[in-house]
Amino acid sequence: MSPSKVTDIDSEQFPDPLCVQYNNLYPTYELVSHQITSTDLEKFFNMMQREYGKQEFDDMLLSYNGVPYIGYLEPGNEIYLLKFEDLSNYS
Repeated sequence: MSPSKVTDIDSEQFPDPLCVQYNNLYPTYELVSHQITSTDLEKFFNMMQREYGKQEFDDMLLSYNGVPYIGYLEPGNEIYLLKFEDLSNYS
C-alpha cells in the first residue's frame, strides 16, 4: 500500500486505502455465502467480530463483494465470506 499524499497535523503519512487493488484478492478457500440480516446491517462490526474475530476487514469484505457502501445492502442480500487467512494475508 502506498503512503497517502496527505499528512496529518504531525506530518505523518498514512497508507492510502484508495490505492489498494481489492480486485487482486483471490480466495484460496471455498467461499461461504452469508445472508445479511437487519441486525448485521445495524451493527456490521459485530458480524465481523463474530465471523473473523476482528472488525478491521469490513471494507475489504464489502469491496470484494462489489458493495461500495454498507448502505447499499438490504436484509436478505447475500455476500460471500472469505476465510480469515485470505483477508489477513492480503492486508
